[in-house]
Amino acid sequence: MDLNKTGHTVIDMQHMRILDWFEKLESIPAEKRFGPYASAVLEDLQVYIQEHFELEEGVMDECEFPDLDRHRHLHSQLSGQVVSFVDQYHQTGVVDQDQLIKLLRDWLIRHINQEDAKLAEFLEQQIH
Repeated sequence: MDLNKTGHTVIDMQHMRILDWFEKLESIPAEKRFGPYASAVLEDLQVYIQEHFELEEGVMDECEFPDLDRHRHLHSQLSGQVVSFVDQYHQTGVVDQDQLIKLLRDWLIRHINQEDAKLAEFLEQQIH
């Protein structure tokens, strides 16, 4: 999967780490999708996404990114969806892996390549 870069080294590195988690989830064999490994990957992903959003929103706030409120709302929506998957797993021992992978794939492609691209463009304008 090809991700656009924002031009902010740490944010770009974190995007790649999120992509790594996505690829881990995608590669879990069917017989392990509902075991402790899947749970650990889900929980790590949940924590890391939250840390990433906090950093990204901090950068946006610091540079006075004009679309921060809307971007923050998008982050909140995704966080809520990931939390729902984690909660579902804890309550039932089952998570709809295909739906989670679809959510993350759509988010990675659309959010990073479209929404975060706006931040990249704004940061580039601030430099010049």
